[in-house]
Amino acid sequence: TSGTGGAPRGVCQHHGAILFNIAGAAAVLAEDFAPADPTVGEVFLSFLPLSHAYEHTGGQYLPIGLGAQIYYSEGLEKLASNIAEVRPTLMVVVPRLFEVLRGRIMKQIAKEGRLANYLMDRAMTIAGRRRLYDKPMDLVLERTLRPKVRKRFGGRIKALVSGGAPLNPEVGTFFSAMGLTLLQGYGQTEAGP
Repeated sequence: TSGTGGAPRGVCQHHGAILFNIAGAAAVLAEDFAPADPTVGEVFLSFLPLSHAYEHTGGQYLPIGLGAQIYYSEGLEKLASNIAEVRPTLMVVVPRLFEVLRGRIMKQIAKEGRLANYLMDRAMTIAGRRRLYDKPMDLVLERTLRPKVRKRFGGRIKALVSGGAPLNPEVGTFFSAMGLTLLQGYGQTEAGP
């Protein structure tokens, strides 16, 4: 484990705890998300080292438990092309990667001009609000900005899962504003990640 409460250390994990967590995550996916294309099923893009308990559980055991396909990224420099090729339905990563992706997306939108920047500002302003007068702008965003951002994640992503460290609320708000579901997992490695 990373040693957030002290020095890094090895942890013995009970296989039953890991399986229990996988069953819980599978139940959430089954209940809260529409089934994937039955001809394809769920598709995971694994990015983190498999030696990490979080990735070992969420990026390997969970997909196996779901009968999903698992693809392995070639590294950060090829992550964007790996996403485009694989078109994942689920990704399990750490908050730092979401911060990097947010920065890249914001830089790209900034280059696209005044309209794109205006739409980004509006998306961030109405993120998380449920006001009737925001509905027209929400519809505009759903037809303009959000599909472009979702396409950068392969176009069929159901959920991005963050874990391993606390997620900056601004990062979570950003992905929500872009129409992407960002789930946050947490727990002690000692209890089965």
